[in-house]
Amino acid sequence: MNVYKIGVSAAVKDPEVLGPLPPALPKKLVAALVPGLDGGARERLTPEALSALPDPVPLAYRGESTLVGYVDRQTGIAIDQTVDRKVVATVRVGGEPVPLLPVSAVTFGITPESSEELGDKAASAGLLLTLVTVVAPLVLLAVAAVPLSVLYLRGRRRRRPAPAASA
Repeated sequence: MNVYKIGVSAAVKDPEVLGPLPPALPKKLVAALVPGLDGGARERLTPEALSALPDPVPLAYRGESTLVGYVDRQTGIAIDQTVDRKVVATVRVGGEPVPLLPVSAVTFGITPESSEELGDKAASAGLLLTLVTVVAPLVLLAVAAVPLSVLYLRGRRRRRPAPAASA
C-alpha cells in the first residue's frame, strides 16, 4: 500500500470564511492567550513584542489542510483517506505570522465499513488484473502451443525417409 500525504497552508482570503471572524482582538485578550500557546508562539509573544502591537491587535487567518491517502499499489484504488482542515488566527510579530489559536477545525475520513469495502474492491480488481495480465496470456500460449505441436509432429512424420529394402 502506498501512503500519500499532502499538506497545504495559505492565507484565508475567502470573504465568506472571513465574514464571521473578528478582524482584531483587544491587546489584553491577546496577552491573556499567551500562556496557553505552544512554546514557539509563547517565545515570540514576549511582553516587549506585545507592547509593540497596536490596540486592538489586527488578526490574519491561515488555512491549513492535510490529506492522507492510503492507495492500493496494484489497482490505484484509495482504500482509506483522512482530511484535516483548520483555520488559525495569527498576529504579526516582527513581520512574521505567529499562530494564536484555531478558530475552526474539521477532520473527516472514510468510515471503517467503507474502507473495508474499498479494500475488498481493490482485492477483487487486483485478482482480475492478475488474471488478465498473467493467467490469460499463459492460457492463450498453451492453447496456441497445442495446434503448433500437432503441425510440427505431422510434418516430421511426412519427412521421414522410407526404410531401405533389405536384400
